Amino acid sequence: MKLGVIISPSAGWTYAEIRGLAQGAEKSGFDSFWVSDHFFGGPGGTPDRNCLEAWTLLAALARDTKRTSTGPTGTTSHLPATASSSFATV
Repeated sequence: MKLGVIISPSAGWTYAEIRGLAQGAEKSGFDSFWVSDHFFGGPGGTPDRNCLEAWTLLAALARDTKRTSTGPTGTTSHLPATASSSFATV
């Protein structure tokens, strides 16, 4: 059985916090680390906190982890040029 961790960057995590979670999951033996792809978080859809974009976040996590697979839990609407640039980065 493979186990993974899922977090939502729209909860207002900083990159340092997310990196720490991903590295901790890797050190604890989890096989994967997943992030949701939302543009903002807040009650009723009103942005009230920072939110890291999933694909750029995944590129940084790939650099900062060694064994754990990373991926998005899904992909929300992106403009084609933005999406292709983000996907190519990962």
